[in-house]
Amino acid sequence: MRLFQQWFRLGQDADSQTVLSLREATSPLTLERESSSVGKEILTFIHSGWLGMGWFSLVRGFFFRGFISQLDFFLKHGFVKWKMMRINQFLAKARVGARRKVEEIVLSGRVKVNGKTLTDLSYRVDTESDLVVLDGKKLSILNSPDLASIIAFNKPAGFLTSHEDKHHDQTIFELLPEEYRRYNYAGRLDLDSRGLVILSSDGDFIQRITHPKHKIEKEYIVSLQKKVEWKPIAEELELGVREGGETLRAFKVLPAKLEFDGNDSELTSHLRVILREGKKRQIRRMFHTKNLSVIDLFRVRIGSLSIEKKKLEEGKFRAVKEEEILGK
Repeated sequence: MRLFQQWFRLGQDADSQTVLSLREATSPLTLERESSSVGKEILTFIHSGWLGMGWFSLVRGFFFRGFISQLDFFLKHGFVKWKMMRINQFLAKARVGARRKVEEIVLSGRVKVNGKTLTDLSYRVDTESDLVVLDGKKLSILNSPDLASIIAFNKPAGFLTSHEDKHHDQTIFELLPEEYRRYNYAGRLDLDSRGLVILSSDGDFIQRITHPKHKIEKEYIVSLQKKVEWKPIAEELELGVREGGETLRAFKVLPAKLEFDGNDSELTSHLRVILREGKKRQIRRMFHTKNLSVIDLFRVRIGSLSIEKKKLEEGKFRAVKEEEILGK
């Protein structure tokens, strides 16, 4: 009560110069200088509500000045930063790789921030001021509005689905513009295979369409060296075959029904194989167990996106949306 009386007397006895000084100190112009732009509109709104309220404005002014000081401290010392993100998120957005891959990269000590080796996955990067380097190369986040975050690419045979390989000079990134060369890919195809490959700057999206638990279908047209009775082979491949110490299984096997296959419904050299999991050279290995050689492997669909329905010239790419692949 005594403190309240002191505040009351302070308000009554304050001369006009004191009130003027307080009003000047809490004016929108001063607040703009002392506060972050994040709070300008809020502070101006609060300020307009108490000017002209006599002793009460004086008391509130003391508290408000303290609030501004604390807000300024938080903003300056990084407690509130809109441009901060965890190191693994930064690396994913810099198109280094999917989340699990970039975490392994950080833990292996290959990343430096401002000259110091970083192994702490909880570290938050200031995207405006921190210098992030991976294996001696500076990283940055490209946010060009004209750059598609997901693209579909029709890979020709003879090109590796890889960023680099010491044994082969030709990779798919030689066929893509420079700005897409750091994109991650989903659905690796071997050197002799061709067809649809999805590339994205979003590592988490790549993880979603490649992880087996999501059961994203991939459809292939398989050309064999000779005609076979497709039904017995389909049954065996759908049941699963053992090769290399693991079980390889197709989700569905059907005749491709291509125009040049003729009218024979039982014999064909072209099959459609649908997978819901992807193991290294899986289709070639499955047919090898049946003593059959694959002479051409053409992926035509990933998820809901088909390059049979919407044609894409070999060696070319186009921007796509998540919904075209996930079907949502």
